Amino acid sequence: MSEWDDEAHRVWRLWDAMNIFLGADVIDAVSVLTSLETQCAFLAGSAQMNSKACPRLQDTTHKTMLDCVEKLFSYSTPGAMAEKIQLSLFQLRTNSLMDASAIGTELRNIRETISTEYHRRKFLRIDPERAPYLNHAAMFGDKVALAFPSATADIREAGNCLAAECNTAAVFHLMRAVEWGLRALCADLGMKRVKSRIRKSGRVVYTPIEYSEWEKLLDQLQDRIDAKIQRLKRGSTKQELQQFYYPALQDIRGIRDAWRNHVMHTRDEYTHDDAAAILGHIRRLMTTLAGRIKEV
Repeated sequence: MSEWDDEAHRVWRLWDAMNIFLGADVIDAVSVLTSLETQCAFLAGSAQMNSKACPRLQDTTHKTMLDCVEKLFSYSTPGAMAEKIQLSLFQLRTNSLMDASAIGTELRNIRETISTEYHRRKFLRIDPERAPYLNHAAMFGDKVALAFPSATADIREAGNCLAAECNTAAVFHLMRAVEWGLRALCADLGMKRVKSRIRKSGRVVYTPIEYSEWEKLLDQLQDRIDAKIQRLKRGSTKQELQQFYYPALQDIRGIRDAWRNHVMHTRDEYTHDDAAAILGHIRRLMTTLAGRIKEV
């Protein structure tokens, strides 16, 4: 694999990881490219009129041109456009004898390739108010990201859904994020499995918490929290634990009854304002949990 293939794969992997189209940067780069193309055409035309050899670009202009093409290549996804820009970039970097006319031809080809490619695409407008949510894995803050790394993907996807106005989908991912906090709460209280009894046989079975229903988790958490609190003498430690566990448990119950059960079972849809309010609620809960516990 050549140096240029290595660079292409690096850029494409970066694009896949970001999944973002930086529209303003591309527009700026194309504007610079068009201006340089015009400058090259002027130099070539002037040389032809005066029967002179076409000049080369000045070093500073040549560097600006390379920076512009490199930026456009860095925003290219696999396909004809990326391949064309990559090939032109190779020519522009390695052929030191190219004059303004030849460079102008390469720049025009790049511009026309980009124009053709983007006429085939559709773009999603992100409201400026929601742009900060886009691809933001630490949307709930560094403390939550460190305490619950497994929730990172759902927190990021919730932000992307909010940015795209897919509000019900955002609530869905927020409910998944809460589950990581719930599991951490179970682990903090020494609960790795949920105990239940089969009605017909009376046999006791144990189910890992990741395969258990929220209702059973919350019911058995209540018993564990009560037992833990009751063992403590009156004092600041008991008060701190009461103020942490009971509101957190009540909050998760409320989330289950108000949103989780409905969004998971297609019983409700959520608006722009609904999703924003639920996001704030979940962020507060996860931040509170992260202040005292973390996933194992």
